[in-house]
Amino acid sequence: MLNPKPTVTIITAQPLKGEQKKSITKLLESKLGRDVQVVEQVDADVLGGVLVKIGDQTFDASVAGKLEKIESQLPELQIVSPVELSAQKTQRVENKIKQLFGPSVSINIMLDPNLIGGIQVRFGSQEYDSSIRTKLEKLHLHLAQTMTVES
Repeated sequence: MLNPKPTVTIITAQPLKGEQKKSITKLLESKLGRDVQVVEQVDADVLGGVLVKIGDQTFDASVAGKLEKIESQLPELQIVSPVELSAQKTQRVENKIKQLFGPSVSINIMLDPNLIGGIQVRFGSQEYDSSIRTKLEKLHLHLAQTMTVES
């Protein structure tokens, strides 16, 4: 029995023109190495480009898909605070961060009551730590070293 043609669904925001559909069909057949059946769907939510479905796989060649990929690769700046920041403080911090790192940086604010006071900021491999907990830990280490040296 012959293998049936695989069905490839092309989803675009607007209907394809005849030549576009022929070009896509030809390209898919050359990539897949066999004849394909192209089914066209129109979805106004597809932003600039196409979605291609082959079986249960979807390949996103839309602008929205590319933006999602780019967004997932942007660094995330993490702010850790011992208490919940007020809306005004949060806005001030976010404005300053976007001024320093650009408007596309993702900001994640987390709570950690163990910090006691102060704040931690992590961006990629960099960390700024002005928490009371860290200052107390450093003081403890310094005192322990001083006691060891004097003994």
